[in-house]
Amino acid sequence: MRSVRALAALGLVSVLLAGCYGPDPDVTDAGGKPELTLDFPDPAPAGTVQELTITVSNPGPEDMDSVVVAFSRLGDPRLPPPLIDVAAKREPGAITDITPSPNGTSPDRVVFTFDGIREGDSRTITFRVEMPADAGFYGNAILVYEGSHPGRAKGVRLETHVRRTG
Repeated sequence: MRSVRALAALGLVSVLLAGCYGPDPDVTDAGGKPELTLDFPDPAPAGTVQELTITVSNPGPEDMDSVVVAFSRLGDPRLPPPLIDVAAKREPGAITDITPSPNGTSPDRVVFTFDGIREGDSRTITFRVEMPADAGFYGNAILVYEGSHPGRAKGVRLETHVRRTG
């Protein structure tokens, strides 16, 4: 009788824990959220062009039909100013080059669309970013998502110290 109660208690605990934690937050109805790695120098010399490398992996269970990379401000005005900010009309913005070339770019040069990624594969995207002339701490929020399923998204924070040279 004790073992039956112990098994029942164990079963109840399992059900309660599953209810508390719910479904996997990294999986949506459209598939798993992308996995991201970011490589960028910290510190970075003022006025130079540096490479920001983002590797996007698709954990599945579905292919990603397109990949969108969006840069935004960190939010709170007390946080560092953006490294990559909305570019004025006809201005190039902080991003000087992108490999591979995006399929689409927003007019303000902060949202970029790329080819999709098959389940289990990854893609590396390199942005060449012009560092500000002023020394200081800079940052951005970067959101990567599947173009047709924006809920299948993952964000990462980019931060760096820009230092004067010489």
